[in-house]
Amino acid sequence: MGYPRSTSDPARPPLRAIVLVAHGSRDGRSRQSLELLANRLSAALQMDNCPVIVGVAQLECAPSPLADQLVAFAHRSRAAGAVRVEVLPLFLSLGVHASVDVPEQVAIAWRAMGDRTDDRWQVYPPLGSWPGFAHVVGAGMGAAATHQSPVPDRTWLLLAHGSRNPAGNQPIEQLADRLGMALAYWAIAPGLADQLTLLVRSGRQRLGVLPYFLFAGGLTDAIAQQIETWQQDWPSVDLVACGPIGPAPVLVQFLADRLLNTPHRP
Repeated sequence: MGYPRSTSDPARPPLRAIVLVAHGSRDGRSRQSLELLANRLSAALQMDNCPVIVGVAQLECAPSPLADQLVAFAHRSRAAGAVRVEVLPLFLSLGVHASVDVPEQVAIAWRAMGDRTDDRWQVYPPLGSWPGFAHVVGAGMGAAATHQSPVPDRTWLLLAHGSRNPAGNQPIEQLADRLGMALAYWAIAPGLADQLTLLVRSGRQRLGVLPYFLFAGGLTDAIAQQIETWQQDWPSVDLVACGPIGPAPVLVQFLADRLLNTPHRP
C-alpha cells in the first residue's frame, strides 16, 4: 500500500497520520465499513489540501493487539514523513474500552516506539463525546423521513448498548434528551421491547427506532430480529427502524470538519 511522501515545500501542510480505532467484530461487515470510512475520510481531507494517511485498527477481534497495530501504523506513517500519530477512538460511549483500554494500548505503543515524549501521539476523546455529534445521530431520522411518508408526530426511540456503570450512560441520556427521543438499552434495562410497548400503551402509534451503533454486525442483526418479533405482536403500530450510523457522508463530513479545525503541530 502506498502512502503520500513528505515534501520540502514549506507552503505545503505537514503530512498527518490518523488512525481510526474501532471496537472490532467477528462480522466482516464491520471491518469493511471501518475501511470504507477511512477511505472516505482520507479523500475528504485531501480535497481540503490536507496531506494525510488514514489507517484503521481494532481493539478486539484482530490478529494482533491494538498496540502492535498502532506501532505498525506509526512506522509506516513516519517512513512517509509524518511526525505525529493521531488516534481517533470510534466509541460512542465513555465506557472502559474508550477510557481505559485504548489509552493503555497507546501508552504501550508509545513506549515500543521509543518516543521520548508523548508529543508524537495525539489521542482524541471518544467520538460520541465530540461536540455536535448529535447532528450525525439525528441525521438518521431525516434519512428515514425521506424514504417514508412524512409523519410529524412520530415518536423516536434511541437504542444504545448501555453500560452497567451509570456514569457511562449519562452522556447517552443527555443525547436522547437533546434529540427529544425516548431511550432504551440493549444490555441493560429498560430494554427495547419494553420501551416500545410502554410507548404504545401510552397512546403512541407511530414509532421509530434509531440504533446508536456505528457499524452493522451480529448485534444490529439481533436488534432487527427483536424489532420484527415485537412488530408481530403489535401489527397496527406504524414502526420505522433505521440502520446503524455507518460510514455515511454526514459522519465523514463531520469528522473532516472537526479534524481540519483541530490545531495540529508539525
